[in-house]
Amino acid sequence: MQQFQCDTAGNPLAAPNNVQAAGVPCLKIPVSMLNPTMVSYLKAYFFPANLPGTEASGYNFIENRPQVDNNNAYQVRLDFHVSDKNFGFGRISQMWVYDSQPVAGTISSNVSNYHAYNFGGGFTHLFTSNLLLDLRGGAMLKPYVFNPNVSKLGSTGATNAGFNNVDQYGGMYINLSNPYINTGGNNGNNVGSSGDSQRGNPVVNAGAACRGSTAGTR
Repeated sequence: MQQFQCDTAGNPLAAPNNVQAAGVPCLKIPVSMLNPTMVSYLKAYFFPANLPGTEASGYNFIENRPQVDNNNAYQVRLDFHVSDKNFGFGRISQMWVYDSQPVAGTISSNVSNYHAYNFGGGFTHLFTSNLLLDLRGGAMLKPYVFNPNVSKLGSTGATNAGFNNVDQYGGMYINLSNPYINTGGNNGNNVGSSGDSQRGNPVVNAGAACRGSTAGTR
């Protein structure tokens, strides 16, 4: 893809039919190629450049917001021994996770929030000294709420830019194409604000075994 072209003074060359003549590669868009709706949209959701941009560097912004990753977790296990022939255990572990990663260059963040809990147990019964029954089971549930583009502005920037019915669909974001892509987050080329997505990832495991052994002499 051809980069934008400027003259030797740094002014963008004209672009009849959206095609520029050869010049000096630059980061300036000709006025005739600017879409007022998208200019308003990008101004709403992008931070101003904080680094002098050059064609060689390929970027003009350095992200200085930190990633926030909080996790509160615990695990409890209970072992019981009814008798020498009947014993087992039960356990539960839980996690509350909140992760927010800035989408570089934009006012948005990639946010995930989930509560994971894992529980299970086992029971063993001895029939004889060489025959036993061993039961095990467990489940892990991990419901997610995640959003690749969360901003305090919400859908206001898109609505003010001229997009209609944005709230009906929980917001919107646009995808930038190469080479004009900002990096960061899981979807670094998405710009805007979207609604939450929810997902559950249940996993269930169970098993039983009846084991026996024989012994002899010779």
